[in-house]
Amino acid sequence: SASELADDLSELEYCFPSFDEVFLQGTVFQEMPTSSLFSDDQVNFVNRALTRKAVTATGPVVDHFELYEIENLGKTWGVDRKHIRTNFLIAMYENGKDAMVDELMNTSAHLLDSALFTRSGLEIACTRLYSIIMYLRGSRQYR
Repeated sequence: SASELADDLSELEYCFPSFDEVFLQGTVFQEMPTSSLFSDDQVNFVNRALTRKAVTATGPVVDHFELYEIENLGKTWGVDRKHIRTNFLIAMYENGKDAMVDELMNTSAHLLDSALFTRSGLEIACTRLYSIIMYLRGSRQYR
């Protein structure tokens, strides 16, 4: 559920159209309307959860079960699974955890937004290349 993924419940305030009414007496037994369209706030919430998951990920390998909660929430809100997988992989690469997601990358290639992954991957690669060049320039000056 979204409350398990939130660090702060105030993050959820804008994710639900009637968040103020959710905990009112009598609403427990009313079905909440679901929307097939997701809001920007919901996408931002999912992206923050993915980033937190990427930052806190440990171990030798991350598999698709790590994303189970976020993918289920995304499905409920109508956020595309490709968006979730792609943004998680990007966040892992941005945090330098390339080796941890090799297997996930290979098994989930068909579940990626290739345009977004390519665009973001190119930015990450260019940033890393620039850092290496700057490091090498600096080390050459101190020889």
